[in-house]
Amino acid sequence: MAIYETINNEIFTDSFYNIYFDNNKKLLAWYFLNIKNFSEKKCANSIFLSDIQSYIDGMYFDEEFGIVHMLKVQYTKEDVFSESDVIDNSLRFLQLLFQSFEIDFKQDSKLNRAYYYLLDCMDRNYKIVFEFITTAEISDEINVKINGFKETFLKEKNKDVEINTIDGKLLENYFKNGEPVIEKDDISVVNKPKVQKFNFFNIIEESELPAEDVKAIEEFAKVCRQRWTEENLSGFDDSFIALGEFALYLHIYAILECFSIVSEINDNRLPSPHYALKRLKNGIFVDNVVTMSAKCINNAFNLYAKENKKEKIKVGAWLRSGKSFEDVRKSIDSYFKYLAFMTRGTRELLASYNEIFLIPKHHFTLHLKVNIEYEQLFGTF
Repeated sequence: MAIYETINNEIFTDSFYNIYFDNNKKLLAWYFLNIKNFSEKKCANSIFLSDIQSYIDGMYFDEEFGIVHMLKVQYTKEDVFSESDVIDNSLRFLQLLFQSFEIDFKQDSKLNRAYYYLLDCMDRNYKIVFEFITTAEISDEINVKINGFKETFLKEKNKDVEINTIDGKLLENYFKNGEPVIEKDDISVVNKPKVQKFNFFNIIEESELPAEDVKAIEEFAKVCRQRWTEENLSGFDDSFIALGEFALYLHIYAILECFSIVSEINDNRLPSPHYALKRLKNGIFVDNVVTMSAKCINNAFNLYAKENKKEKIKVGAWLRSGKSFEDVRKSIDSYFKYLAFMTRGTRELLASYNEIFLIPKHHFTLHLKVNIEYEQLFGTF
């Protein structure tokens, strides 16, 4: 097909594609850049470099519409694609996913992180869209196999999963004319599942907050989840991500607790989320503090697990123990003390943190619940 020649000329001449050793990944990068209009950063974050798994090649999350896109790609110069084993592996992945089968992707950190975030999205009723992309025409045998999977497994399990195929002709049409734009009043969007909103009230005493604080909490949650999907958020244990909303409680708490510790607030009070967000935006980037607080959470859990190594503690058990908030506070406090006693560079970092986190006491308007019903809050996972 003509589109094969077009893509072939670009992916083997443009240096951007050199980071991908596999031609399928090169095609997916081309698709993201030329059809989806992704930035190079978003493109890189959405493609799995490892070839240890053959289930999918990439994944990205549409937070606006509540959709998870999983993609499998086959780059070929053949006129017709008919390799059924390629499709079989991807359909098997979907099958295992909906059978609550635990899959270990620890050899591929980016895929592992995306998989855990996928589980969180499923808990929030995101729609799953699987897309198979190839430069060739798709054989009747493959189409029959896909349709059969829809009519049997998905129908029996009552799962809202959309499976789309994009062949060479459709790729060429998108390349020349652009991909059809989904309008907000489109019926498929209007009827999409409702996405559960994050509720921070489970860990604070206040039953009502000013609208500006509610909006700030939602923005903190959005930024945290966005960083969860990025590979460079090092230090945050991937297993936290699978806990979704429960991990967000702890993560946002850790960010706000930075203000309490630096401002020497010791009575379970936290700052107004709106004021905290405003301070972060005026100084240190929000992303930096999200990453720092995530590392403190991970260090807190690792220390607790080490102290209780005979019990082989898991993340969920730590949350249920009621010690997680206390341990995280200690971890953040230790981090700031560590900066104070290290080199000149770390002291400068501490000074910049103090400039942001040290605020007047009247801004501490939230009260952390002292006796949280942990079993009720976190369940028995």
